[in-house]
Amino acid sequence: MNNEELVLTLHLNDDGSYSVFMGNDLNLQGQLWEVLPYNNGAKGLLGENGLVIRSKVLYYENNDTIGKPLYLSYKNNQISVSTDRINNARFMTCAIADWTRFGDAYMQYVGWTYTSNDKINRAMKNYTNNTKIGLKKYGDDKNIYFYNEKMLVINQSNGNFSDDGGLMFADVPMHGVICELMAAFNAATLAGENVNFFKTAAEFEYNALVLDIVTGGLFSNKTDYLKDGFYGSNPDKVSDWLDSLNLTYKTYKNPKIGDLEYAFDFGNALAQEMDSEFTNGNVAYFSYKYESSIELGAFAKVVTYQKQHSVAGIKDDNSGMITTFNRYSNYTEAQHNDGNTTYFNSIDEIANKEGCIFDVGYLIQKK
Repeated sequence: MNNEELVLTLHLNDDGSYSVFMGNDLNLQGQLWEVLPYNNGAKGLLGENGLVIRSKVLYYENNDTIGKPLYLSYKNNQISVSTDRINNARFMTCAIADWTRFGDAYMQYVGWTYTSNDKINRAMKNYTNNTKIGLKKYGDDKNIYFYNEKMLVINQSNGNFSDDGGLMFADVPMHGVICELMAAFNAATLAGENVNFFKTAAEFEYNALVLDIVTGGLFSNKTDYLKDGFYGSNPDKVSDWLDSLNLTYKTYKNPKIGDLEYAFDFGNALAQEMDSEFTNGNVAYFSYKYESSIELGAFAKVVTYQKQHSVAGIKDDNSGMITTFNRYSNYTEAQHNDGNTTYFNSIDEIANKEGCIFDVGYLIQKK
């Protein structure tokens, strides 16, 4: 913990339930402080290991008894207080959003809590291998870029993200499919949140993977179209990730209802609204679809919007320009490109250029 004066505090609610929060150490009985290893692997006992949290004060049944330590216990999907460490003094973390955090998934993976699943198992194996490889730090094709002393991730098609780089996302190389992941990581970092890239990658694998082979399987002979991860992550799920980090943000979502022309008009209006509220007090994450067509002859084609790109950006109040990162997609030309960042006049200019349509955006408040 950054602030050693903060301790876990257990609060009894009016309805008889308990809530746990971080608070200043006031030397109260409800304030818990020790995080201890839970090793129950002794012969004859349950073979489980994990963590327990023990109160710094003792519980006395009456005045003439010896005090017993109080533990946070987890049983029947409820957190309670107990002096019984042996059987149920395990502490389960509960997500505040529809998003499984890395720590929760890891506890499932090693069998401490719920039974794991194939998505989590695959993500944890990828995490182990990806962290061994790491991100490329130097060279023109580097993947790490420091912006105002904040470490950002760039070049989703180069460096260790290349096809032969070994970094994996679900069942495919990270090359070209991780723009939502990178944009989310960069946006949260720029907003002042301390996040780990490869842990975030694992979370996006089992929380936000897009499974869509509608046109890929029909119109291409590439087997990658059929693999998990080829279509990247769902940008709509980024809001759940932001909730899990307890970040404050505003959502701009194109409902894509009605005909395509209406959707374009709505996308323009949303991007312009986002531009009007974009200041240097927040960070932008936005995603747009761009045109992918199937030729049906010399004069006809079917236009779909299956291809998608997401980026993070910040606003320079002096110039009014938007600095974006990871401009992998070359569909929209930048006003200026210095190799690491690109600059635009507005989100509307990026996301609603001819052939593009604004999909979803988030303005994230800086800490």
